[in-house]
Amino acid sequence: MKKYLMLLIFTAIAFYACSSEDPVKPNDKDNKKDTVGWTSYTSENSAFSGGSIDAIAVDNSNNIWIGADSSLFKFNGSEWTKNSSFNGGVIYAIDVDNSNNVWIGASSGLHKFDGFNWTTYTTANSELIDNHIRCLAVDNSNNVWIGTNSGLHKFDGSSNWSFAGGIDNPTIAGPTIAGLVIDDTGNIWVKTAKAGFFHGYSLRKFDGSNWSDYTIPQPQGDIKGSYEYSNISYHNSNTIAVDKNNNIWIPTGYGLQKFDGGTKWTAYTEYNSGLICSSLNPKLHIRFIKF
Repeated sequence: MKKYLMLLIFTAIAFYACSSEDPVKPNDKDNKKDTVGWTSYTSENSAFSGGSIDAIAVDNSNNIWIGADSSLFKFNGSEWTKNSSFNGGVIYAIDVDNSNNVWIGASSGLHKFDGFNWTTYTTANSELIDNHIRCLAVDNSNNVWIGTNSGLHKFDGSSNWSFAGGIDNPTIAGPTIAGLVIDDTGNIWVKTAKAGFFHGYSLRKFDGSNWSDYTIPQPQGDIKGSYEYSNISYHNSNTIAVDKNNNIWIPTGYGLQKFDGGTKWTAYTEYNSGLICSSLNPKLHIRFIKF
């Protein structure tokens, strides 16, 4: 379920302001980082113990649920609470359905939290064919769409499962689903990962019956393709996002791409935007994005 509240971007390598030795770019007026309006939460000033954040969702009561490594936190705007009852492994995705159930995709399977009790779905007790849940999203009918290393699943939240594409469906490449989002018209947009030492991503749309492929343009400075990344690191960028205008936003190894769903692509990199850069590595590995 989508809530257009905020845009969050986490970079894996380039979470630094440009150092004083970095060349000043044309769009840098004073090469300073604006920190006005930001509040940082750490283990020193809150109950948030830190960790690698790969999942954020807002529930129907405006609580913010955060997955940091294997820990689940809830933030109500003033107080942090760690959910000590979650023991499902590394958290990769979180979403909330219309009944305020919190759905979590983790390294051990699919988990549902109703505020009191947990229900876990795995290959042993459901029709999941892979326990490694990389991404998920809930549609307006409370169906949970689940991206795994073996394809795309649909679950009605009760007992009915279906398999939308992956290892036994040649109409969608992958089979790894590395990002998933649902637009306002119900289209399922997925980022599928290719194989190889230098991985790449493809963008595809599923309308409930058919798949459509979209060619991703190459931004300035990207010599290996806009979704190149080493399989040694940054493999947890399991995210794409959609805004209120149904633009699709995709983190890449060289910044941020926006797609209007038709033909227009816009690339945001260190060369044409305020995205920060690193003097140690020029790539802008954006880890996570959320509206």
